[in-house]
Amino acid sequence: MTPRGLRQVRARYENFGRGQHQLHALGALRQIYREASRWEDLVGTLRKLIPLQLEASGVKEIRFELAEVFLSKVNQREEAIESAKRVLDVEPAAAPRPDRPLELGIFLDGRWWRGRVRPGTYPVHGAFYVRNWIVDQLLAASLGIVGPIYATLYVAPWYRALGARIGRFVELSTAIATAVDLLEIADGGTVADEASLGTPHVEGGWMTVAPTRLGRRAFVGNSGVLPTGACMGEGSLVGVLSIAPARAEDAGRPGASWMGSPPIFLPRRQESAAFGEARTYRPPRALRLARGAFELLRVTLPPAGLILVSAFVVTAVLALQARLGLGAALALLPLAYAAALAALLAAVALAKWAVVGRYRAFARPLWSLFVWRLELVNALYEFLAAPLALHALRGTPLLPWYLRLLGVRIGRRVYANTTGFLEWDLVRIGDRVALNEHCVLQTHLFEDRILKASRLQIGDDCTVGARSVVLYDSTMEAGAQLDALSLLMKGETLPAGTAWAGSPAACAPAMPAPAEPPRRRPAPARPGRPGPGRREDC
Repeated sequence: MTPRGLRQVRARYENFGRGQHQLHALGALRQIYREASRWEDLVGTLRKLIPLQLEASGVKEIRFELAEVFLSKVNQREEAIESAKRVLDVEPAAAPRPDRPLELGIFLDGRWWRGRVRPGTYPVHGAFYVRNWIVDQLLAASLGIVGPIYATLYVAPWYRALGARIGRFVELSTAIATAVDLLEIADGGTVADEASLGTPHVEGGWMTVAPTRLGRRAFVGNSGVLPTGACMGEGSLVGVLSIAPARAEDAGRPGASWMGSPPIFLPRRQESAAFGEARTYRPPRALRLARGAFELLRVTLPPAGLILVSAFVVTAVLALQARLGLGAALALLPLAYAAALAALLAAVALAKWAVVGRYRAFARPLWSLFVWRLELVNALYEFLAAPLALHALRGTPLLPWYLRLLGVRIGRRVYANTTGFLEWDLVRIGDRVALNEHCVLQTHLFEDRILKASRLQIGDDCTVGARSVVLYDSTMEAGAQLDALSLLMKGETLPAGTAWAGSPAACAPAMPAPAEPPRRRPAPARPGRPGPGRREDC
């Protein structure tokens, strides 16, 4: 590094106060001095880092590094011995609390692996990072086991058992939060599906974790991101496929709404229907008990379905073995499994029509029987039908057929590599549409504790990119393209033949049209819409 760059880093250290930024600057100096073989300066930097480490493993690692530098670099054996001895004086990491209400929560919280997570910066090639990685994998695996409890009254105790500070009447869906000890969600906070809450930031060989807070009655939309250290103000909103603002004063602004990446401030947002506090943020005890009892079905039916499928397959194979022998039973095993899955998919479709019937545009409060019934059907689809059968059908003609059974109006020769649907009857898809991997046709939003849903329409020959989101009340006209990881906001229309990208979507150069197969002439364009390969300006 040049002398000027070194002066900038040192100035950064002197200007920042004690905390996360100081740790960043000292970590940078630590790496620079080691690479430049400036051992005396490295010793001074390591000594400044020691009091900033809130985790015992971090202190221990720095003292070992000091001992190595003293012994092999500056030839100070007495200092090396003293630093090595002081490693033994470090207090052990926090022991697991035996009073946790859930034994599984104690295990997944990782107390035995990493201790309680403290704010700070840790080396990627260190013991704490490895222990933290193990716990992250356990938390990720737990989603497949305890997934049905998300978006129910039972998820808040689960997060509290993991170490998070969760207020009253918090609604948590399938969010990703690995540094759970540093997460706080105030009263009335709402987190939608697949949001990321305070995931550690890794840069330059260092992992940084900091407290992440969602203010009172704040909201994080589907696939929204709260970076580590973000503190959202009361009543604030981070939209779908959006990130919280980097500036603390912007993030903490009460009532502010942010959309996109980088985030754009929304001066106003759509007003919600007027429902009382008893149906949104402060339900009475009787309503909470009723919801808790109903949600027992949502929690137990998906794993019960898995058990029934497993029992049927095992029983069928054993019966076939008794009659035809082991070889024939194993050969017929795929057929038995396929039959069980076909029965399962038929049962889920029947449950959809029996429990909620045909979806129409609606706006209903969270604490209502209609929303609970909708969430029950969603759990059967998301945690039972999708993982057991539908994920394997993505990208095949079989998935559109099943979507039609659930109520989607879907055209011919549609490529669907996603199961991102819920209010199926509100979706209309034209012919020759391409729905790429994990894109979401989102016909609802959960704003102000009001579930609002409406229709969306995708015209003929349209393309929706991988992991993009199309919100309700939007239209993609014939031949329109939405690039990967993009957001089409509600109420918007993409004109025919145009290409769009970004979050929120903006006009972009058209994606290249696929080459026509040999010996095939392109179909003539119909009046009023572009033919294949033809693109117009936005």
